[in-house]
Amino acid sequence: MVARTLVISADDRAWPKDQSEPILFLGEWCRTYSNKNLLEDIDYKIAKYHWDDRKKLYEDYKYLDAIYEKILINLAKKLNYIHCVNYDLRYWRIFIGPWLFTFIGILFDRWSCLSKAIDSYEITSINCLARKDINSLPNDYSEAKEMYRNDYWNEMIFSQLANKFMNNNKIIIKNLLVGPFEKKSNISRKPKIDFKLIVQTILNKISAWVRSDEDYFFISTYLHLFTDIRLQIRLKQFPQVWRNTLSTPVSDLKLDMRDWILTNEINENNFDKVVHLMIPLHIPMLYLEGYKNLMSTIDNLPWPNRPKAIFTSNSHYSDDIFQAWAAEKTEKGVPLFIGQHGGNYGMSPFSSHDQHEFTIADKWLSWGWSDQYKKKIKPVGNLIAMNNTAKYDPNGAGLLVQMSSPRYADNIMAVPIAGQYLSYLEDQGAFINALPTELSHQLIVRLQNVPCSFHNAEEYWRSNFPSLQFDSGERPIKSLIMKSRIYISTYNATSYLLSLTWNIPSLIFWNQAHWELNDEASQYIQILESAGIFHKTPESAANHLIKIWNDIPSWWNSKEVQDARKEFCNKYSYVPEKPLNKLESVFKDNITV
Repeated sequence: MVARTLVISADDRAWPKDQSEPILFLGEWCRTYSNKNLLEDIDYKIAKYHWDDRKKLYEDYKYLDAIYEKILINLAKKLNYIHCVNYDLRYWRIFIGPWLFTFIGILFDRWSCLSKAIDSYEITSINCLARKDINSLPNDYSEAKEMYRNDYWNEMIFSQLANKFMNNNKIIIKNLLVGPFEKKSNISRKPKIDFKLIVQTILNKISAWVRSDEDYFFISTYLHLFTDIRLQIRLKQFPQVWRNTLSTPVSDLKLDMRDWILTNEINENNFDKVVHLMIPLHIPMLYLEGYKNLMSTIDNLPWPNRPKAIFTSNSHYSDDIFQAWAAEKTEKGVPLFIGQHGGNYGMSPFSSHDQHEFTIADKWLSWGWSDQYKKKIKPVGNLIAMNNTAKYDPNGAGLLVQMSSPRYADNIMAVPIAGQYLSYLEDQGAFINALPTELSHQLIVRLQNVPCSFHNAEEYWRSNFPSLQFDSGERPIKSLIMKSRIYISTYNATSYLLSLTWNIPSLIFWNQAHWELNDEASQYIQILESAGIFHKTPESAANHLIKIWNDIPSWWNSKEVQDARKEFCNKYSYVPEKPLNKLESVFKDNITV
Protein backbone atom coordinates (compact mmCIF):
# COMPACT_ATOMS: atom_id res chain seq x y z
CA MET A 1 0.00 0.00 0.00
CA VAL A 2 1.39 3.40 -1.00
CA ALA A 3 1.90 5.80 1.90
CA ARG A 4 0.05 9.08 1.33
CA THR A 5 -0.47 12.54 2.75
CA LEU A 6 -4.07 13.06 3.86
CA VAL A 7 -5.63 16.21 2.39
CA ILE A 8 -8.85 17.28 4.09
CA SER A 9 -9.93 20.33 2.08
CA ALA A 10 -10.51 21.76 -1.36
CA ASP A 11 -8.24 24.63 -0.30
CA ASP A 12 -5.09 23.82 -2.30
CA ARG A 13 -2.94 25.83 0.13
CA ALA A 14 -2.98 22.69 2.28
CA TRP A 15 -1.99 20.41 -0.58
CA PRO A 16 1.61 19.16 -0.81
CA LYS A 17 3.79 21.50 -2.80
CA ASP A 18 5.62 18.56 -4.34
CA GLN A 19 3.25 17.24 -7.03
CA SER A 20 4.97 13.85 -6.96
CA GLU A 21 3.88 13.29 -3.36
CA PRO A 22 1.01 10.75 -3.24
CA ILE A 23 -2.22 12.19 -1.83
CA LEU A 24 -5.31 10.75 -0.21
CA PHE A 25 -8.24 13.14 -0.46
CA LEU A 26 -10.54 12.70 2.51
CA GLY A 27 -13.68 13.02 0.36
CA GLU A 28 -15.17 14.09 -2.92
CA TRP A 29 -15.53 17.61 -1.53
CA CYS A 30 -11.80 18.10 -2.12
CA ARG A 31 -12.40 18.03 -5.88
CA THR A 32 -14.21 20.98 -7.44
CA TYR A 33 -14.49 22.51 -10.88
CA SER A 34 -12.22 25.32 -9.74
CA ASN A 35 -9.33 22.99 -8.86
CA LYS A 36 -9.81 20.25 -11.46
CA ASN A 37 -6.83 21.42 -13.51
CA LEU A 38 -4.59 20.94 -10.48
CA LEU A 39 -5.43 17.24 -10.35
CA GLU A 40 -4.12 16.29 -13.78
CA ASP A 41 -0.53 15.59 -12.70
CA ILE A 42 -1.16 14.44 -9.12
CA ASP A 43 -1.09 10.88 -7.80
CA TYR A 44 -4.23 10.85 -5.69
CA LYS A 45 -6.94 8.61 -4.35
CA ILE A 46 -10.23 9.50 -2.70
CA ALA A 47 -11.07 7.86 0.62
CA LYS A 48 -14.18 5.69 0.66
CA TYR A 49 -17.08 7.48 2.28
CA HIS A 50 -18.36 5.80 5.42
CA TRP A 51 -22.04 6.46 4.61
CA ASP A 52 -21.82 4.81 1.20
CA ASP A 53 -22.86 1.87 3.35
CA ARG A 54 -26.50 2.89 3.70
CA LYS A 55 -27.13 0.26 6.39
CA LYS A 56 -24.47 1.99 8.44
CA LEU A 57 -26.21 5.32 7.78
CA TYR A 58 -29.44 3.97 9.29
CA GLU A 59 -27.66 2.38 12.27
CA ASP A 60 -25.72 5.62 12.86
CA TYR A 61 -28.98 7.57 12.72
CA LYS A 62 -30.36 5.49 15.58
CA TYR A 63 -27.12 5.81 17.54
CA LEU A 64 -26.98 9.58 17.06
CA ASP A 65 -30.62 9.98 18.04
CA ALA A 66 -29.78 8.33 21.36
CA ILE A 67 -26.67 10.52 21.76
CA TYR A 68 -28.77 13.63 21.02
CA GLU A 69 -31.33 12.77 23.69
CA LYS A 70 -28.62 12.23 26.31
CA ILE A 71 -26.76 15.43 25.43
CA LEU A 72 -29.95 17.50 25.27
CA ILE A 73 -30.73 16.60 28.89
CA ASN A 74 -27.22 17.55 30.05
CA LEU A 75 -27.08 20.70 27.95
CA ALA A 76 -30.51 21.86 29.17
CA LYS A 77 -29.30 21.56 32.76
CA LYS A 78 -26.11 23.43 31.95
CA LEU A 79 -27.89 26.29 30.14
CA ASN A 80 -30.48 26.59 32.90
CA TYR A 81 -27.59 27.01 35.37
CA ILE A 82 -25.61 29.45 33.21
CA HIS A 83 -28.62 31.67 32.50
CA CYS A 84 -30.20 31.34 35.97
CA VAL A 85 -33.47 29.98 34.59
CA ASN A 86 -35.42 26.78 35.18
CA TYR A 87 -36.99 25.76 31.90
CA ASP A 88 -38.01 22.19 31.21
CA LEU A 89 -36.54 19.90 28.56
CA ARG A 90 -39.19 20.73 25.98
CA TYR A 91 -38.24 24.42 26.09
CA TRP A 92 -34.64 23.68 25.21
CA ARG A 93 -35.63 21.07 22.65
CA ILE A 94 -37.74 23.63 20.77
CA PHE A 95 -35.16 26.40 21.11
CA ILE A 96 -31.78 24.75 20.52
CA GLY A 97 -32.82 21.29 19.28
CA PRO A 98 -32.50 22.12 15.55
CA TRP A 99 -28.92 23.27 16.00
CA LEU A 100 -27.98 20.48 18.40
CA PHE A 101 -29.07 17.50 16.30
CA THR A 102 -27.58 19.14 13.18
CA PHE A 103 -24.22 19.75 14.86
CA ILE A 104 -24.03 16.28 16.41
CA GLY A 105 -24.70 14.64 13.04
CA ILE A 106 -22.19 16.85 11.23
CA LEU A 107 -19.50 16.31 13.86
CA PHE A 108 -20.02 12.54 13.74
CA ASP A 109 -19.73 12.53 9.96
CA ARG A 110 -16.47 14.50 9.97
CA TRP A 111 -15.03 12.38 12.79
CA SER A 112 -16.04 9.16 11.01
CA CYS A 113 -14.44 10.30 7.75
CA LEU A 114 -11.12 10.88 9.50
CA SER A 115 -11.30 7.67 11.53
CA LYS A 116 -12.13 5.51 8.52
CA ALA A 117 -9.35 7.04 6.42
CA ILE A 118 -6.75 6.56 9.16
CA ASP A 119 -7.86 2.96 9.73
CA SER A 120 -8.08 2.01 6.05
CA TYR A 121 -5.05 3.68 4.44
CA GLU A 122 -1.37 4.15 5.16
CA ILE A 123 -1.13 7.84 6.03
CA THR A 124 2.14 9.56 6.81
CA SER A 125 0.84 13.04 7.58
CA ILE A 126 -2.25 15.25 7.64
CA ASN A 127 -2.03 18.76 6.26
CA CYS A 128 -4.08 21.33 8.17
CA LEU A 129 -4.30 25.12 8.02
CA ALA A 130 -3.45 27.00 11.20
CA ARG A 131 -6.02 29.54 12.36
CA LYS A 132 -7.75 31.04 15.37
CA ASP A 133 -10.76 28.82 15.98
CA ILE A 134 -12.87 31.68 17.35
CA ASN A 135 -13.16 33.04 13.81
CA SER A 136 -15.50 30.16 13.04
CA LEU A 137 -18.13 30.57 15.76
CA PRO A 138 -21.62 31.20 14.36
CA ASN A 139 -23.84 33.82 15.92
CA ASP A 140 -27.05 31.83 15.52
CA TYR A 141 -28.44 28.70 13.89
CA SER A 142 -29.04 30.34 10.51
CA GLU A 143 -25.41 31.38 10.34
CA ALA A 144 -24.32 27.96 11.57
CA LYS A 145 -26.20 26.20 8.76
CA GLU A 146 -24.50 28.45 6.24
CA MET A 147 -21.04 27.94 7.73
CA TYR A 148 -21.36 24.15 8.03
CA ARG A 149 -21.54 23.94 4.24
CA ASN A 150 -18.46 25.96 3.35
CA ASP A 151 -14.85 24.84 2.88
CA TYR A 152 -13.46 27.25 5.48
CA TRP A 153 -15.46 25.84 8.38
CA ASN A 154 -15.08 22.21 7.34
CA GLU A 155 -11.31 22.47 6.96
CA MET A 156 -11.27 23.99 10.44
CA ILE A 157 -13.37 21.21 12.02
CA PHE A 158 -11.32 18.46 10.35
CA SER A 159 -8.17 20.18 11.63
CA GLN A 160 -9.55 20.42 15.15
CA LEU A 161 -10.52 16.75 15.19
CA ALA A 162 -7.15 15.68 13.80
CA ASN A 163 -5.19 17.76 16.33
CA LYS A 164 -7.33 17.06 19.40
CA PHE A 165 -8.39 13.45 18.98
CA MET A 166 -6.38 11.67 16.27
CA ASN A 167 -2.81 12.71 16.85
CA ASN A 168 -0.55 9.67 17.23
CA ASN A 169 3.10 8.75 16.85
CA LYS A 170 2.61 7.27 13.36
CA ILE A 171 0.96 10.29 11.71
CA ILE A 172 2.45 13.78 11.60
CA ILE A 173 -0.06 16.64 11.88
CA LYS A 174 1.23 19.58 9.84
CA ASN A 175 -0.44 22.87 10.76
CA LEU A 176 0.48 25.15 7.87
CA LEU A 177 0.44 28.86 8.63
CA VAL A 178 -0.94 30.51 5.50
CA GLY A 179 -3.31 33.17 6.95
CA PRO A 180 -4.72 35.64 7.41
CA PHE A 181 -8.16 34.10 7.80
CA GLU A 182 -11.49 35.81 7.93
CA LYS A 183 -14.89 34.58 8.92
CA LYS A 184 -16.50 33.64 5.65
CA SER A 185 -20.06 33.42 4.40
CA ASN A 186 -21.41 31.35 1.53
CA ILE A 187 -23.67 34.05 0.25
CA SER A 188 -22.68 37.49 -0.99
CA ARG A 189 -25.30 40.00 -0.01
CA LYS A 190 -25.64 43.14 -2.11
CA PRO A 191 -27.42 46.11 -0.53
CA LYS A 192 -30.79 46.56 -2.16
CA ILE A 193 -34.28 47.69 -1.38
CA ASP A 194 -36.33 44.74 -0.14
CA PHE A 195 -39.91 45.57 -1.05
CA LYS A 196 -41.22 42.32 0.43
CA LEU A 197 -39.65 43.25 3.76
CA ILE A 198 -41.22 46.71 3.61
CA VAL A 199 -44.67 45.25 2.91
CA GLN A 200 -44.31 42.66 5.65
CA THR A 201 -43.19 45.27 8.17
CA ILE A 202 -46.36 47.23 7.42
CA LEU A 203 -48.49 44.07 7.76
CA ASN A 204 -46.82 43.30 11.08
CA LYS A 205 -47.73 46.76 12.39
CA ILE A 206 -51.34 46.34 11.27
CA SER A 207 -51.48 42.88 12.84
CA ALA A 208 -50.06 44.24 16.11
CA TRP A 209 -52.74 46.92 16.14
CA VAL A 210 -55.67 44.51 15.67
CA ARG A 211 -54.49 41.46 17.56
CA SER A 212 -55.74 40.25 20.90
CA ASP A 213 -53.49 38.66 23.51
CA GLU A 214 -55.44 35.38 23.23
CA ASP A 215 -55.60 35.08 19.44
CA TYR A 216 -54.28 32.11 17.53
CA PHE A 217 -50.81 32.91 16.24
CA PHE A 218 -50.13 31.89 12.62
CA ILE A 219 -46.71 32.42 11.01
CA SER A 220 -45.21 30.86 7.87
CA THR A 221 -48.08 28.37 7.66
CA TYR A 222 -47.67 27.58 3.92
CA LEU A 223 -51.36 28.30 3.50
CA HIS A 224 -52.46 30.51 0.63
CA LEU A 225 -53.08 34.01 2.05
CA PHE A 226 -56.78 33.80 1.20
CA THR A 227 -57.11 30.46 3.03
CA ASP A 228 -55.12 31.74 6.00
CA ILE A 229 -57.38 34.79 6.38
CA ARG A 230 -60.62 32.82 6.03
CA LEU A 231 -59.43 30.28 8.61
CA GLN A 232 -58.68 33.01 11.12
CA ILE A 233 -62.14 34.51 10.58
CA ARG A 234 -63.67 31.09 11.24
CA LEU A 235 -61.67 30.93 14.45
CA LYS A 236 -63.36 34.22 15.41
CA GLN A 237 -60.41 36.55 15.31
CA PHE A 238 -59.40 39.54 13.22
CA PRO A 239 -57.03 38.21 10.51
CA GLN A 240 -53.35 38.89 11.10
CA VAL A 241 -50.42 38.35 8.75
CA TRP A 242 -47.24 37.82 10.76
CA ARG A 243 -43.63 37.38 9.67
CA ASN A 244 -40.49 37.74 11.72
CA THR A 245 -38.63 40.69 10.19
CA LEU A 246 -36.07 40.96 13.00
CA SER A 247 -32.49 39.74 12.96
CA THR A 248 -31.10 37.93 15.98
CA PRO A 249 -28.96 40.11 18.27
CA VAL A 250 -25.28 40.01 17.35
CA SER A 251 -23.18 38.62 20.19
CA ASP A 252 -19.59 39.09 21.31
CA LEU A 253 -17.51 36.07 22.22
CA LYS A 254 -16.79 35.62 25.94
CA LEU A 255 -14.37 32.77 26.52
CA ASP A 256 -15.14 32.58 30.24
CA MET A 257 -18.72 31.55 29.38
CA ARG A 258 -17.35 28.54 27.48
CA ASP A 259 -15.12 27.16 30.22
CA TRP A 260 -17.28 24.14 31.02
CA ILE A 261 -18.00 20.57 29.98
CA LEU A 262 -21.32 18.79 29.81
CA THR A 263 -20.51 15.86 32.10
CA ASN A 264 -17.58 14.03 33.60
CA GLU A 265 -19.09 10.66 32.67
CA ILE A 266 -17.47 10.43 29.24
CA ASN A 267 -16.24 7.34 27.43
CA GLU A 268 -12.60 8.02 26.59
CA ASN A 269 -12.28 6.06 23.37
CA ASN A 270 -15.21 6.96 21.10
CA PHE A 271 -17.33 9.71 19.65
CA ASP A 272 -19.00 10.30 23.02
CA LYS A 273 -15.86 12.05 24.23
CA VAL A 274 -15.51 14.06 21.04
CA VAL A 275 -19.01 15.51 21.05
CA HIS A 276 -19.08 16.33 24.75
CA LEU A 277 -15.85 18.31 24.50
CA MET A 278 -16.66 20.03 21.21
CA ILE A 279 -20.13 21.38 22.01
CA PRO A 280 -18.93 24.10 24.44
CA LEU A 281 -16.47 25.25 21.76
CA HIS A 282 -19.04 25.42 18.96
CA ILE A 283 -22.43 26.25 20.44
CA PRO A 284 -23.71 29.41 18.68
CA MET A 285 -23.11 32.62 20.60
CA LEU A 286 -26.82 33.41 20.69
CA TYR A 287 -27.39 30.48 23.06
CA LEU A 288 -24.64 31.63 25.45
CA GLU A 289 -23.28 35.15 25.17
CA GLY A 290 -26.34 36.54 23.40
CA TYR A 291 -29.09 34.85 25.42
CA LYS A 292 -29.98 37.87 27.57
CA ASN A 293 -30.22 40.16 24.56
CA LEU A 294 -32.38 37.59 22.80
CA MET A 295 -34.74 37.47 25.77
CA SER A 296 -35.03 41.26 25.64
CA THR A 297 -35.89 41.04 21.95
CA ILE A 298 -38.59 38.47 22.67
CA ASP A 299 -40.07 40.56 25.47
CA ASN A 300 -40.59 43.39 22.98
CA LEU A 301 -42.24 41.34 20.26
CA PRO A 302 -45.75 42.52 19.30
CA TRP A 303 -47.02 38.94 19.12
CA PRO A 304 -49.87 37.68 21.37
CA ASN A 305 -48.90 37.08 24.98
CA ARG A 306 -51.27 34.16 25.62
CA PRO A 307 -52.19 32.70 22.21
CA LYS A 308 -54.74 29.90 22.04
CA ALA A 309 -52.31 28.01 19.83
CA ILE A 310 -49.21 28.58 17.70
CA PHE A 311 -49.19 27.35 14.11
CA THR A 312 -46.23 27.29 11.73
CA SER A 313 -44.88 25.11 8.95
CA ASN A 314 -41.22 26.11 8.97
CA SER A 315 -40.34 28.75 11.59
CA HIS A 316 -39.78 26.00 14.15
CA TYR A 317 -36.30 25.20 12.83
CA SER A 318 -35.30 28.18 10.77
CA ASP A 319 -35.88 31.11 13.11
CA ASP A 320 -34.16 31.36 16.50
CA ILE A 321 -36.35 34.26 17.62
CA PHE A 322 -39.53 32.32 16.92
CA GLN A 323 -38.10 29.15 18.48
CA ALA A 324 -37.21 30.92 21.73
CA TRP A 325 -40.59 32.69 21.83
CA ALA A 326 -42.55 29.50 21.06
CA ALA A 327 -40.52 27.55 23.62
CA GLU A 328 -41.44 30.07 26.28
CA LYS A 329 -45.14 29.95 25.34
CA THR A 330 -45.30 26.14 25.37
CA GLU A 331 -43.73 26.30 28.83
CA LYS A 332 -46.92 28.11 29.84
CA GLY A 333 -49.18 25.53 28.25
CA VAL A 334 -49.74 27.02 24.78
CA PRO A 335 -50.11 24.19 22.21
CA LEU A 336 -47.74 24.13 19.24
CA PHE A 337 -49.13 23.07 15.84
CA ILE A 338 -46.69 22.23 13.05
CA GLY A 339 -47.71 21.79 9.43
CA GLN A 340 -45.96 19.59 6.91
CA HIS A 341 -43.82 21.81 4.73
CA GLY A 342 -42.61 19.51 1.97
CA GLY A 343 -42.17 16.07 0.53
CA ASN A 344 -40.56 12.93 1.96
CA TYR A 345 -42.58 13.12 5.20
CA GLY A 346 -44.30 9.84 5.97
CA MET A 347 -42.28 8.16 3.23
CA SER A 348 -38.72 8.11 4.55
CA PRO A 349 -37.59 5.31 6.89
CA PHE A 350 -35.55 7.80 8.93
CA SER A 351 -35.03 11.55 9.23
CA SER A 352 -33.67 13.63 12.09
CA HIS A 353 -35.82 16.60 11.01
CA ASP A 354 -39.03 14.59 11.04
CA GLN A 355 -38.35 13.09 14.45
CA HIS A 356 -37.68 16.52 15.95
CA GLU A 357 -40.94 17.96 14.62
CA PHE A 358 -43.05 15.03 15.79
CA THR A 359 -41.53 15.32 19.26
CA ILE A 360 -42.02 19.06 19.83
CA ALA A 361 -45.50 19.41 18.27
CA ASP A 362 -48.79 19.02 20.12
CA LYS A 363 -50.40 18.40 16.74
CA TRP A 364 -48.63 17.80 13.45
CA LEU A 365 -50.69 18.47 10.32
CA SER A 366 -49.86 16.12 7.46
CA TRP A 367 -50.72 16.41 3.78
CA GLY A 368 -52.67 13.15 3.92
CA TRP A 369 -50.79 10.37 5.64
CA SER A 370 -51.16 9.23 9.22
CA ASP A 371 -49.33 6.97 11.64
CA GLN A 372 -51.04 4.70 14.13
CA TYR A 373 -48.10 5.10 16.53
CA LYS A 374 -48.09 8.90 16.39
CA LYS A 375 -51.58 10.01 17.37
CA LYS A 376 -50.64 13.69 17.17
CA ILE A 377 -50.37 13.46 13.35
CA LYS A 378 -53.56 14.84 11.82
CA PRO A 379 -54.10 14.53 8.03
CA VAL A 380 -55.61 17.81 6.81
CA GLY A 381 -54.36 17.92 3.19
CA ASN A 382 -51.70 19.69 1.19
CA LEU A 383 -51.45 23.12 2.81
CA ILE A 384 -49.78 24.71 -0.23
CA ALA A 385 -52.33 23.39 -2.73
CA MET A 386 -55.42 24.57 -0.86
CA ASN A 387 -57.03 27.33 -3.00
CA ASN A 388 -53.92 27.22 -5.16
CA THR A 389 -54.17 25.52 -8.55
CA ALA A 390 -52.14 25.34 -11.77
CA LYS A 391 -52.64 24.28 -15.36
CA TYR A 392 -50.25 23.04 -18.01
CA ASP A 393 -49.63 23.76 -21.69
CA PRO A 394 -50.04 20.60 -23.86
CA ASN A 395 -47.76 22.19 -26.46
CA GLY A 396 -45.18 23.57 -24.06
CA ALA A 397 -41.69 22.48 -23.08
CA GLY A 398 -40.72 19.63 -20.81
CA LEU A 399 -39.66 20.83 -17.38
CA LEU A 400 -36.76 18.85 -15.87
CA VAL A 401 -36.42 19.89 -12.22
CA GLN A 402 -33.07 19.51 -10.49
CA MET A 403 -31.94 19.34 -6.89
CA SER A 404 -28.57 20.47 -5.65
CA SER A 405 -26.71 19.29 -2.60
CA PRO A 406 -23.89 20.64 -0.43
CA ARG A 407 -20.54 18.91 -0.79
CA TYR A 408 -20.53 18.10 2.92
CA ALA A 409 -23.20 16.11 4.77
CA ASP A 410 -25.48 18.35 6.81
CA ASN A 411 -28.56 16.20 7.43
CA ILE A 412 -29.09 12.57 8.33
CA MET A 413 -31.97 11.30 6.26
CA ALA A 414 -32.77 9.07 3.29
CA VAL A 415 -31.30 11.29 0.58
CA PRO A 416 -28.02 11.35 -1.36
CA ILE A 417 -25.36 12.57 1.08
CA ALA A 418 -22.07 14.30 0.26
CA GLY A 419 -20.36 12.60 -2.70
CA GLN A 420 -23.42 10.46 -3.44
CA TYR A 421 -24.77 13.52 -5.22
CA LEU A 422 -22.36 12.74 -8.06
CA SER A 423 -24.38 9.59 -8.69
CA TYR A 424 -27.47 11.78 -8.92
CA LEU A 425 -25.75 13.95 -11.54
CA GLU A 426 -24.77 10.86 -13.51
CA ASP A 427 -28.43 9.84 -13.62
CA GLN A 428 -29.38 13.25 -14.97
CA GLY A 429 -26.79 12.95 -17.71
CA ALA A 430 -27.99 9.43 -18.54
CA PHE A 431 -31.55 10.72 -18.88
CA ILE A 432 -30.55 13.48 -21.31
CA ASN A 433 -28.29 11.18 -23.31
CA ALA A 434 -31.12 8.66 -23.74
CA LEU A 435 -33.30 11.29 -25.46
CA PRO A 436 -33.19 12.23 -29.13
CA THR A 437 -31.51 15.60 -29.62
CA GLU A 438 -34.67 17.21 -30.99
CA LEU A 439 -36.56 16.20 -27.82
CA SER A 440 -33.85 17.18 -25.31
CA HIS A 441 -33.73 20.63 -26.91
CA GLN A 442 -37.38 21.07 -25.98
CA LEU A 443 -36.62 20.63 -22.29
CA ILE A 444 -36.05 23.38 -19.74
CA VAL A 445 -33.65 22.33 -17.00
CA ARG A 446 -34.69 24.00 -13.76
CA LEU A 447 -31.55 24.45 -11.65
CA GLN A 448 -31.35 24.74 -7.89
CA ASN A 449 -28.50 26.73 -6.46
CA VAL A 450 -27.22 25.53 -3.10
CA PRO A 451 -24.08 27.23 -1.73
CA CYS A 452 -21.01 24.97 -1.86
CA SER A 453 -22.82 22.39 -3.97
CA PHE A 454 -20.93 19.74 -5.88
CA HIS A 455 -19.27 21.34 -8.89
CA ASN A 456 -21.96 24.02 -8.73
CA ALA A 457 -24.97 22.45 -10.47
CA GLU A 458 -25.21 25.20 -13.07
CA GLU A 459 -21.54 24.84 -13.96
CA TYR A 460 -21.94 21.09 -14.35
CA TRP A 461 -24.94 21.41 -16.65
CA ARG A 462 -23.59 24.21 -18.80
CA SER A 463 -20.25 22.44 -19.20
CA ASN A 464 -21.70 19.06 -20.17
CA PHE A 465 -24.89 20.09 -21.99
CA PRO A 466 -24.29 23.61 -23.34
CA SER A 467 -27.08 23.41 -25.94
CA LEU A 468 -29.91 22.85 -23.44
CA GLN A 469 -32.28 25.51 -22.11
CA PHE A 470 -31.81 26.44 -18.46
CA ASP A 471 -33.76 28.22 -15.76
CA SER A 472 -31.67 29.63 -12.91
CA GLY A 473 -34.22 28.66 -10.25
CA GLU A 474 -35.10 32.20 -9.25
CA ARG A 475 -38.59 32.36 -10.79
CA PRO A 476 -41.57 30.73 -9.01
CA ILE A 477 -41.74 27.17 -10.27
CA LYS A 478 -45.49 27.45 -10.78
CA SER A 479 -44.91 29.93 -13.62
CA LEU A 480 -42.72 27.37 -15.39
CA ILE A 481 -45.18 24.54 -14.83
CA MET A 482 -47.94 26.51 -16.53
CA LYS A 483 -45.75 26.84 -19.65
CA SER A 484 -44.80 23.15 -19.73
CA ARG A 485 -46.42 20.03 -21.12
CA ILE A 486 -44.88 17.67 -18.54
CA TYR A 487 -43.17 17.98 -15.20
CA ILE A 488 -40.12 15.71 -14.73
CA SER A 489 -39.17 15.23 -11.09
CA THR A 490 -35.83 13.70 -10.12
CA TYR A 491 -35.94 13.56 -6.33
CA ASN A 492 -38.30 12.83 -3.45
CA ALA A 493 -39.37 16.25 -2.21
CA THR A 494 -42.12 18.83 -2.45
CA SER A 495 -42.41 19.59 -6.14
CA TYR A 496 -43.82 16.37 -7.56
CA LEU A 497 -46.43 16.21 -4.79
CA LEU A 498 -47.70 19.56 -6.02
CA SER A 499 -47.62 18.57 -9.70
CA LEU A 500 -49.58 15.40 -8.97
CA THR A 501 -52.06 17.27 -6.77
CA TRP A 502 -52.53 19.90 -9.48
CA ASN A 503 -53.03 17.08 -12.02
CA ILE A 504 -50.04 18.20 -14.09
CA PRO A 505 -48.60 15.42 -16.32
CA SER A 506 -45.65 14.16 -14.31
CA LEU A 507 -42.74 11.81 -14.81
CA ILE A 508 -40.62 10.79 -11.82
CA PHE A 509 -37.32 8.96 -11.49
CA TRP A 510 -34.75 8.61 -8.75
CA ASN A 511 -32.16 6.16 -7.44
CA GLN A 512 -33.92 4.10 -4.78
CA ALA A 513 -30.56 3.21 -3.20
CA HIS A 514 -30.22 6.85 -2.12
CA TRP A 515 -33.89 7.74 -1.74
CA GLU A 516 -34.98 4.90 0.52
CA LEU A 517 -38.67 4.49 1.30
CA ASN A 518 -40.51 2.84 4.14
CA ASP A 519 -42.62 -0.23 3.33
CA GLU A 520 -45.91 1.63 3.00
CA ALA A 521 -44.49 4.34 0.74
CA SER A 522 -42.86 1.68 -1.45
CA GLN A 523 -46.29 0.20 -2.14
CA TYR A 524 -47.67 3.57 -3.25
CA ILE A 525 -44.65 4.30 -5.44
CA GLN A 526 -45.27 0.94 -7.11
CA ILE A 527 -48.77 2.16 -7.96
CA LEU A 528 -47.22 5.15 -9.76
CA GLU A 529 -44.71 2.85 -11.42
CA SER A 530 -47.44 0.58 -12.81
CA ALA A 531 -48.99 3.62 -14.53
CA GLY A 532 -45.70 4.79 -16.03
CA ILE A 533 -45.41 7.82 -13.74
CA PHE A 534 -42.49 6.57 -11.65
CA HIS A 535 -39.36 4.95 -13.09
CA LYS A 536 -36.45 3.26 -11.34
CA THR A 537 -33.87 4.27 -13.92
CA PRO A 538 -33.25 7.41 -15.98
CA GLU A 539 -33.21 5.33 -19.17
CA SER A 540 -36.68 3.93 -18.46
CA ALA A 541 -38.01 7.44 -17.79
CA ALA A 542 -36.44 8.74 -21.02
CA ASN A 543 -37.90 5.91 -23.10
CA HIS A 544 -41.35 6.56 -21.67
CA LEU A 545 -41.05 10.28 -22.38
CA ILE A 546 -40.14 9.51 -26.01
CA LYS A 547 -43.20 7.28 -26.29
CA ILE A 548 -45.72 9.83 -24.97
CA TRP A 549 -44.14 13.15 -26.02
CA ASN A 550 -46.34 13.92 -29.00
CA ASP A 551 -49.60 13.24 -27.14
CA ILE A 552 -49.03 13.47 -23.41
CA PRO A 553 -52.69 14.28 -22.52
CA SER A 554 -53.89 10.94 -23.93
CA TRP A 555 -51.55 9.06 -21.63
CA TRP A 556 -52.08 11.33 -18.64
CA ASN A 557 -55.87 11.37 -18.82
CA SER A 558 -56.19 7.62 -19.21
CA LYS A 559 -58.12 5.83 -16.47
CA GLU A 560 -55.10 3.81 -15.38
CA VAL A 561 -52.91 6.88 -14.87
CA GLN A 562 -55.59 8.99 -13.22
CA ASP A 563 -56.57 6.19 -10.84
CA ALA A 564 -52.93 5.75 -9.82
CA ARG A 565 -52.47 9.49 -9.35
CA LYS A 566 -55.60 9.83 -7.21
CA GLU A 567 -54.73 6.84 -5.05
CA PHE A 568 -51.25 8.18 -4.39
CA CYS A 569 -52.48 11.72 -3.69
CA ASN A 570 -55.17 10.49 -1.33
CA LYS A 571 -52.37 9.09 0.78
CA TYR A 572 -49.62 11.71 0.52
CA SER A 573 -50.96 14.93 -0.99
CA TYR A 574 -54.69 15.47 -1.21
CA VAL A 575 -56.95 18.50 -1.02
CA PRO A 576 -60.18 17.90 0.89
CA GLU A 577 -63.47 19.09 -0.60
CA LYS A 578 -63.89 21.53 2.26
CA PRO A 579 -60.35 22.30 3.47
CA LEU A 580 -61.47 25.04 5.86
CA ASN A 581 -63.73 22.61 7.72
CA LYS A 582 -60.79 20.26 8.09
CA LEU A 583 -58.45 22.97 9.31
CA GLU A 584 -60.98 24.57 11.63
CA SER A 585 -61.70 21.31 13.39
CA VAL A 586 -58.06 20.55 14.12
CA PHE A 587 -57.69 23.84 16.01
CA LYS A 588 -60.69 23.32 18.23
CA ASP A 589 -60.46 21.50 21.52
CA ASN A 590 -61.61 17.90 21.80
CA ILE A 591 -62.13 17.57 18.03
CA THR A 592 -59.91 15.20 16.05
CA VAL A 593 -59.43 15.01 12.32
